[in-house]
Amino acid sequence: MAVTARSFVIGDLQGCFSSLEQLLAAIDFQQGTDKIYLLGDIINRGPQSLECLRWAVNTPNVTSVLGNHDFHLMAVATGNQRYHRESDTLLAILHAPDKDALLNWLRHRPLLIHLAEFNTTLVHAGVPPQWSLTQAQHLATKVEKKLRGADWKAFVHHDLYGNSPTLYSEDATKTERLRYTINACARMRLCTSVGELEFKHKFDIAHAPAGYAPWFSYPRVDDSCGKILFGHWSTQGLVETAQSLCLDTGCLWGRSLSALCLETQTLTQIDCPQYAKPSIAE
Repeated sequence: MAVTARSFVIGDLQGCFSSLEQLLAAIDFQQGTDKIYLLGDIINRGPQSLECLRWAVNTPNVTSVLGNHDFHLMAVATGNQRYHRESDTLLAILHAPDKDALLNWLRHRPLLIHLAEFNTTLVHAGVPPQWSLTQAQHLATKVEKKLRGADWKAFVHHDLYGNSPTLYSEDATKTERLRYTINACARMRLCTSVGELEFKHKFDIAHAPAGYAPWFSYPRVDDSCGKILFGHWSTQGLVETAQSLCLDTGCLWGRSLSALCLETQTLTQIDCPQYAKPSIAE
């Protein structure tokens, strides 16, 4: 009797491989049959970053959108050591014999995935409410093309980091448009009603700066993205609206790791050991 394939979306791993193994057992993951979509931040801060990344690279039917920690690894790997923090757990990857293969797989991951059969969009941080699916896909594709190109190291090393521009404009330079797209999809938490980004505040929404609110609290320009599944905001935990669901439930902080089965909309969570405490730094 044929086994029916299932599709699971899993929140931020951040190097917590033992917790991932426990979650896969809880959902009875069928390797080679089931599909896994990771919401980015596969690595960093947890104790088993190399194991998490190797598992993602070498397991059939597993992919991921890019998160800010995944970009961080690429930047450090190109020699941007000034961004390498004491809390990082990247050295095992950077010293691994298969480092190049791991990085090559990572830089070929999408910034955004739309699963039309489920009317669902996957992204690490969010999709600005002013963007339709068509615009989001168009801008994400430009970033993906840059990361997959021959000059990807120069782009990541020199142009990736920065909090500006905070507002998207077609009049901005190409690099600025790419950076805004990355920041929106991989770093965004708060924005204004016109999509201006703010990066410092990540804790209590009630004390957000004046004029800023969670990106998912604004009406969208249309409903073409369907349900947006995202991670990145672990301090808020499992937050669901009519058009979005956050699946970063703080595995790293000793809370839980979450998987959503898209066919049944069943949520599975397992308790996790604590490896770190939330901090201001992303």
